[in-house]
Amino acid sequence: MNHHPPGITFAHQAGKMMPKYKIKECLNRLSIYEYRILVKAMPGYLGRTINTFWNYTRIPVNSKIDIPYGTVRMLEILFGLRPGELINIPINGKPCAQVIKEADKRATDQWVHLETLEDDDL
Repeated sequence: MNHHPPGITFAHQAGKMMPKYKIKECLNRLSIYEYRILVKAMPGYLGRTINTFWNYTRIPVNSKIDIPYGTVRMLEILFGLRPGELINIPINGKPCAQVIKEADKRATDQWVHLETLEDDDL
């Protein structure tokens, strides 16, 4: 297979809606022979119908529809991508410690506010 170097970015065609996942771009990097064999093998590999696979390639970037995480990982491994490289949009998140700290601060602020209201009522 013709694997590309990690971290490569793909350009979409002008005038077309950018797909959420880079599946077609990865397929286009294969030789015609590899492409045909892989497409025939895809239903058995993914445990999904070929129509479902092609539907995955057409999910628009702004859609709420997603491919199940396990299937995304299988495709990333298949195409030699690192985790998160198959998707065309950035995924933002926070570390666990930061979420806990922010939630704890909100809970503390709310508790202080409620306690202040109760003292004012006396």
